[in-house]
Amino acid sequence: MLAQPPAPAQLLRATDDYGSRLRAEQTHQTRVTTHTPRGQHRQEHDILRRSLGG
Repeated sequence: MLAQPPAPAQLLRATDDYGSRLRAEQTHQTRVTTHTPRGQHRQEHDILRRSLGG
């Protein structure tokens, strides 16, 4: 018996509700800062510390 070549991939659905919600939320979470590099570093450190519960 000869093996058949694989069928081409079929795209069943190109989008999903969960992914589209996440992509929509990301634009609201973008922060633009005008701090100096030292102030930016301090702010990022503070955000990281708070996210780790410290």
